[in-house]
Amino acid sequence: MDTRTLLSDRNSSYTRQQLEFASTMQQLKREHFTGQLSVTRTDGVNWKIFFNFGRILYASGGSHPVRSWYALLQQYTHDNTRKQILKSIEDLTKDALTTCWEFGITYHNLKQATITRKQFASMTQAAIVWVIFDIWQSVSIQTETIPGATDLPNVVLVDPEQALQAANREWSSWKDASILSCQPNKGVAVVLSDELQKQTSPAVYRVMMTMLDGQSSVREIAARTKKDIKAVVRSLMPFVRKGILRWSDIDDLPEPTLLVKERKAAFDGKTPTIACIDDSPIICEQMKVLVEEAGLNYFSVSDPLRAIAVVLTRKPDLIFLDLVMPNTNGYEICTQLRRLANFKDVPIIILTGNDGIIDRVRAKVAGSTDFLSKPLSAPMLKTVIDDHLTEKQDTTESSNAEASPDILFRGRAI
Repeated sequence: MDTRTLLSDRNSSYTRQQLEFASTMQQLKREHFTGQLSVTRTDGVNWKIFFNFGRILYASGGSHPVRSWYALLQQYTHDNTRKQILKSIEDLTKDALTTCWEFGITYHNLKQATITRKQFASMTQAAIVWVIFDIWQSVSIQTETIPGATDLPNVVLVDPEQALQAANREWSSWKDASILSCQPNKGVAVVLSDELQKQTSPAVYRVMMTMLDGQSSVREIAARTKKDIKAVVRSLMPFVRKGILRWSDIDDLPEPTLLVKERKAAFDGKTPTIACIDDSPIICEQMKVLVEEAGLNYFSVSDPLRAIAVVLTRKPDLIFLDLVMPNTNGYEICTQLRRLANFKDVPIIILTGNDGIIDRVRAKVAGSTDFLSKPLSAPMLKTVIDDHLTEKQDTTESSNAEASPDILFRGRAI
């Protein structure tokens, strides 16, 4: 089957570059190629497709490899499994993951029976199709074949033509839905919240305000909500056309193996624990996803009256504390925690939907370390955690800040 036959039903919608890429893939199959196919975009973004005797072992790279891998975990595993996978990264050395860290972590968990062979195969096949789809969305690319055996085990071998056909079906369905202008790696943010509230139900509005923070890719949103990505895009497009939502460029997340390495150095191998005290189940769940994706331990307390007792038992390394809760508030809880010797130097981050100067001063006087605005976003959460966990042992700086209630916080929205 040649390239023209493979894409015959939609030839007119494909560029010459896309057809040439498909032809290259088929040629590597015919030649029983072993090695890497390197695909580079004009801006330097690179993908790698790993071959073994003409079959594909895995594919990775692009502008958001970390976000894409997290989305695969969200789509094909459950919460407890994801937590085990992320924790397992601590047992892996950087040297063991030089060729392809995504494959290395996933394969390690296959050997540990954390995931099944079927899950591994599904994630591998999806990763390959996503890479081909993203390559096809690129305006200009260059390809290079690098012969030589890789150190990736032959767990799943995917036929290049089958991968092309799967990518072709996905591409065609996006074209038929007139949503090709939306890239899966784009973020989406709410621009006109009042208009969004008028045009949606209260429940839908709350979900959209939480999920559409401009810091999560469409691919991640689809995976978290367990929805087909095309259905998610189609549901968002009417709001985009009205100017209520907008697509946004977002950065990738840090490679998890590097985060673990840095964290081990700072905590002598102990995985930090993050606590969230908030009466909102939505905020607690969103925080859970973001924290565990970063490879950290997490627990939440939704009943503010039990907060002191729970954190005394669990001894978290950092606490996110909601400002407005029933029966009490973040100021009171923060003040009580600061009176306990065990929590004198633990970072306490006040979370609030307000961003007024009075609230900032009151939070500082109560002993909080920082003051952050909702909604949450993964990059800012990562920055906040890294900043404050690194500074945790600097008691001198903490004491100085505590003695100067007029110092205001860094204003960051997460």
